[in-house]
Amino acid sequence: MSTVHITQITDLHLGANEQETLGGVTTFESFNATLQASEDQGRADSLLLLTGDLASDYQAGAYQLLNKTLTEKQRQALWLPGNHDHLETMEANLTAFPRVRIYEAGAWGVLLLDSSKVGQPGGHFSEAELQFAEQGLKQLTDKFVLVAVHHSPVLVNSTWLDQQQIDNHQRLYDLLVAHGQVKAVVTGHVHQHHDSLWGEIPVYSTPSSCVQFERHSHDLVSQTNLQAIAGWTYMMTAVWILGSNFSRILPSSAIAAAPVISHVTECQLSAYLSSFFSNQSTLTSALWL
Repeated sequence: MSTVHITQITDLHLGANEQETLGGVTTFESFNATLQASEDQGRADSLLLLTGDLASDYQAGAYQLLNKTLTEKQRQALWLPGNHDHLETMEANLTAFPRVRIYEAGAWGVLLLDSSKVGQPGGHFSEAELQFAEQGLKQLTDKFVLVAVHHSPVLVNSTWLDQQQIDNHQRLYDLLVAHGQVKAVVTGHVHQHHDSLWGEIPVYSTPSSCVQFERHSHDLVSQTNLQAIAGWTYMMTAVWILGSNFSRILPSSAIAAAPVISHVTECQLSAYLSSFFSNQSTLTSALWL
């Protein structure tokens, strides 16, 4: 069975040029540093999964900048829109990366869903999107499935963010459970790490490549992700390895410290969230399925 290596990066919030900032962070710089860290960790050939809010305010220039950067770095990428994106503008400017909604590789399928609603920060699945999800799951009947979406279908224990939970998440959940082989849902939007069970299905939210939101907060409180800590800077990403065996690409000390969540006997999905430091030191927390 072939193994698929996926690097998830989310909530880039790129501007129309390389100098634009969000919360004091130059978002192109933080994204580019995240890509470089991925390459330094030996994942230059991994498939990128960009889970929404690729632009700060759906600027065409932001998508052109992303298109140019990924093309120059010869990366392969899947993407989906977030609430700060505009689908038609994305499709018109991400010319080297046509939209892919179902990605199949070996025994696995990745289903990319759109939870954005025009003019609203919260998540919602349109009737058309739910119909697409149902048809996509039928297409992937004989495969293990990883679902990618921007908004979280579960509560993250943050008052203001929980108001943006996908409002009709139960309808999607029923479809995923009926499929029987959906192994995880991965999201962005919440600008922080969160993992929990959505009924029977694990859900993992990945931090932003630029600014983080304080966990368990009542109101919006942000923390810069690219910042000096004892002379170090750090970026956040998540890596998913889809295959028949665990891939031990973490330092042995990090693997030993990794909490075991559960085991999938017929096929395994492994994930880790890493903090990459500019002096090549790495601190890592890990999640294994």
